Amino acid sequence: AENEELKATRRLMEGRLTKTNEELDRSRAAARKAEKALDLLGVMAVGTDANGNVLFINRRGCQLLGYSAKELIGRNWFSTCVPEEIRKDELEFFNGILRDDTTGDQQCTGVVQTRDGMQRLIAWHNTVLRDEDARNVVVLSSGDDITDRMEKDAADQETRDKKARTLRMQSIGAFADGVAERMKDLLKP
Repeated sequence: AENEELKATRRLMEGRLTKTNEELDRSRAAARKAEKALDLLGVMAVGTDANGNVLFINRRGCQLLGYSAKELIGRNWFSTCVPEEIRKDELEFFNGILRDDTTGDQQCTGVVQTRDGMQRLIAWHNTVLRDEDARNVVVLSSGDDITDRMEKDAADQETRDKKARTLRMQSIGAFADGVAERMKDLLKP
């Protein structure tokens, strides 16, 4: 009878393991689909725990930062990818997101530092996922590199400013020419 109970318990445990493995496979498949969708959108996707340790990062994030996923997973995001001079402020913002009870999207702009020391400006969307007990937390962040766009906008603005200065100088020159002509007329005998 004891042997039959062990067999029944074993079958029950195997059934549970099979069910758990199937659920795990479905979760992994869903995660792969989500990652592929984010890759298609061309945005960086990073998941961190409540301490800021990287849980996952997609291909675009790896390309942008110059690291492999293996190199980043488990490392602290802030000490690895945020420039030291703004790290304290970024950590304060991150902790503020964690304290916030809302589940909505938190948007901000921040700077990341690539492996080679370059800094890139990122438009972030951050969402905090909590379990029912609010103990296990994952911060999901998607980021769009806007560095080139901002540099282009700044260059375009500089070009517009130069054109405006040129037009003002031309106007001043035309005014000075007019004044000089009038002065000549007044000085004629």
